[in-house]
Amino acid sequence: MNLPRVWPTLAGLCTLLLALGSMPARGSGNTPLNDEQQAKVILNRWADAIGGAWRIARRTTMDYTAQFKYGPGVPPVEAHLRARLDGAYRYDYELARIGRLTQAFDGRFTWQRNDVLGFGQLSRETHQVNLGDANFRSLLLIAGQFPGRKKLPDETIDGQQLQVVEMTDQAGARSKWYFDPATGLRVRIEAPDQGGNFVVEFSDFHDVQGAKEPFHTKRTTKGKTTEIIVHSIVYNEEIDHELFAAPIGLVEDNQQIERIMNDHLVGSGYYQLARIKTRRTKARIVMTTSGTASTSTTYQKQPNLLLIQQETPGLGTEWQGYNGEIGWVWSELQGYRVMQGAELQQLVSGADLQGPLRLSASCPFRRLLEEREDSGRRIIGIALASFQGVEGNFYFDTRTKDLVRVETFIQAGANGQLKVVADFSDFRRVDGILIAFQTVVTNPALRMVTTIESVQHDVPIDDAIFQPKKE
Repeated sequence: MNLPRVWPTLAGLCTLLLALGSMPARGSGNTPLNDEQQAKVILNRWADAIGGAWRIARRTTMDYTAQFKYGPGVPPVEAHLRARLDGAYRYDYELARIGRLTQAFDGRFTWQRNDVLGFGQLSRETHQVNLGDANFRSLLLIAGQFPGRKKLPDETIDGQQLQVVEMTDQAGARSKWYFDPATGLRVRIEAPDQGGNFVVEFSDFHDVQGAKEPFHTKRTTKGKTTEIIVHSIVYNEEIDHELFAAPIGLVEDNQQIERIMNDHLVGSGYYQLARIKTRRTKARIVMTTSGTASTSTTYQKQPNLLLIQQETPGLGTEWQGYNGEIGWVWSELQGYRVMQGAELQQLVSGADLQGPLRLSASCPFRRLLEEREDSGRRIIGIALASFQGVEGNFYFDTRTKDLVRVETFIQAGANGQLKVVADFSDFRRVDGILIAFQTVVTNPALRMVTTIESVQHDVPIDDAIFQPKKE
């Protein structure tokens, strides 16, 4: 599960301020104000209404709790943010399926942790978003972030006449900010969003240590609405520095995991995958439990196109394909159908030629497993997971650095899981890239041996072969 970025940009939704100079109601000589001057009047009044720049500048810490509601059928999320002036932050989310998720930054090291998924560092993108949301004084920078400001004609929204200011950021993007003329408070933002409108509505303002904060926020984009119900906001209370620091043992484990995964990528020559555009693989597949044998030809093309042609005596031909949008299957026995759900995800996961290079980024949660003896060799395991769930246990030969085993788990009925084990052997280099020419997949119900007969890179492959074959 990729946790949606639903935090309402705290710097933007809870308290915002423009450090604007004072502006008289009339220009010199009692002349009417122009649109830019009128905008400054409205914004200065708003700044006063929410507490004033001096109050914001004195904040050193923030403690914020809220509930996020995503709509019918989706469990609400409880969230707790604590942040310091130096940029350190800690987010704690309570999620229905996996429990508490913590994302934090101690000023030097980013980390995230969940008891089900594991431990790891944050991506640069997630960290930058978190930093922005946790910056409880960024409102003092708004004037620099929006150099263009002008008053637009008033608009009536839900029966209420509101003052409107057009704000233009440094990139030239425009948004409209709506203000209640009775209170001076900002109550709405509208901005273009990929052909539609991104709308944020603020209400239920409470006094928090002399500042006005919206305790109810609704944000709507692409027809989906998220509600943020604030429980509490407290500023300037002392926060224990240890709260932001990652557990030492987990940091050391993560460093060892990084070394193991990087040694594997280097030793396998996988960094050369970046230059590979296509691959054609021919293989023989034997189901030893049933004695069935088949042959397959797999076509892969960047960025994520895939076609598998399989011939089985007595069953005929089956095609499985992914054209970048649709996963499909056609067989002589059952005809054509579109893939869905877990079946589609499994197909798509094998479509990316650069998958080994993306494994670390796509699985940010890790747990170090035990090192042990296995069939005369030493192996060490890493449990990898993403927000979608546990990806599997990956075991590496400590001497050769090869990935020699992957254990995955699939749902087997309502209350159980089925363990599937893939063992890799007979490693050979093709164009400098190490490939396991034999894979043995076992579970309690079957044993399947796949033996590669040939691998060719950068062969011409027409995009048309990946399109759904309906006949």
